[in-house]
Amino acid sequence: MTIQATEIIFDGVSSEGFPSAATSRVEPETFGNAGGIEITTDSLFVLNGAFLSTSTFAEGEAGSVTIQATEIIFDGGNAFSQVEPKAVGNAGGVAITTDSLKLLNGAQLSASTFGEGDAGSVTIQATEIIFDGVSSEGFSSGVLSTVQPDAVGNAGGIEITTDSLFVLNGAVLSTSTFGEGDAGTINITTNTLEVLSGSQIQTNTLRSDNAGNINIRTRNSINITGNNSGIFAKTEPNSLGNAGTISIHNPTIINISENASIAVNSQGTGTGGNIIIDSENINLNQGTISAQTTSGEGGNITLTVNDTLTMAQHSQISTTAGEEPTDTGNGGNITLNPARFVITKPDENSDITANAWAGNGGNIVITTEALFGIQPREELTEFSDITASSESGVDGEITINRISTDPTILVDEIPGPTENITFLEACSRGRRGKIELFDLGRGGLPVQPEDPLRGTTIIAPWIPLSFDSQPEEISMEFRQPGSSTAYTIFV
Repeated sequence: MTIQATEIIFDGVSSEGFPSAATSRVEPETFGNAGGIEITTDSLFVLNGAFLSTSTFAEGEAGSVTIQATEIIFDGGNAFSQVEPKAVGNAGGVAITTDSLKLLNGAQLSASTFGEGDAGSVTIQATEIIFDGVSSEGFSSGVLSTVQPDAVGNAGGIEITTDSLFVLNGAVLSTSTFGEGDAGTINITTNTLEVLSGSQIQTNTLRSDNAGNINIRTRNSINITGNNSGIFAKTEPNSLGNAGTISIHNPTIINISENASIAVNSQGTGTGGNIIIDSENINLNQGTISAQTTSGEGGNITLTVNDTLTMAQHSQISTTAGEEPTDTGNGGNITLNPARFVITKPDENSDITANAWAGNGGNIVITTEALFGIQPREELTEFSDITASSESGVDGEITINRISTDPTILVDEIPGPTENITFLEACSRGRRGKIELFDLGRGGLPVQPEDPLRGTTIIAPWIPLSFDSQPEEISMEFRQPGSSTAYTIFV
């Protein structure tokens, strides 16, 4: 089926219960392939229970839903491609190319299998994408690729390329397997990613097969905010499969706040997935990065932070294994690659942990110029801690590697001539409360060999370091050769 028009609208459900729709399907007790749906338009609106679908109810392939448009809005409407129960064949998937895509009020794009066959993939190329909200019936806006219960097949995954992606107010991107087959992979390439107000990007397994991976590449920022908001790769209780890996590359900053998380979690017997992140900065404020396991091998966390890792208000980076004394999982390893600074407040109880209950603690390796407000300890306290302990197994090891700094890169020149600079904050070694600096020139050796030597060199006396008595005031006066102006330094 091919539809071409300047504007196309599918809107509502009739009083007899028939929705506005475009469908292509293999009917029950027949053989053959569904032809698919192709739509080319400037504007497409699928509203109020209307839908676009390709499906197979018998033996044959479900076609794909393919849309090319400038603007696309699904508001309470859906597009899906699926293998129905008892059918044998593959779902064709959903492919969209557009400038603007909005899924609102529980609207969904999905590729699923309920029968015997692979669920197709959902592929989106757009300038801006917004997934927003939950319907009154409890359906989240978003994109799904799913192996349903009793189905046999693999989920096809989700592929998104866009300048900006907003996942808001309970919306989801999800690949899952509840039957026999692997959950698909989620690949996202974007400049900016926002996951807010209970929204999630997740992959999951309930059975013996594996949860998919999540791969995200960004150029600017990732913001994840709000209770239950996050990026998750997990396995459910009693499952046998392994949790997927979350990989995030190249953002300038990742902000995780207000109880949001990036987490891999194995609640069954499978291996916990890994988290691999490289970012210019990571800012956790009541945020969590965790790789947890109940009974299998713990997942690992590898963070490459080119500038600063900040942790505030009980934030956590954790590969702790288990939540109960009977949990036998081993803690995973945490590796923090060269971070210029790791900054916390001591009294805000932000922790880096690789602990375990019955299993062994993981290892922690941190390479940084400086740690502020957090320190290694043998066990967790009410302060900000780095721990790798085990209640009944073997403790892990904590290694802190200090990076030496070239002091010249920390010196910034004061722009322009400066006659007088006043520091209002008290000197850390004295109690006068003010330091006044008067510009006398650089002095000492020239910057370049061909530059002339300066005529004035300052040699200040030693300052006593005693905190028990008031230090003496130090006053030094200097006069440039040939000048009638005197310069004074008070400390």
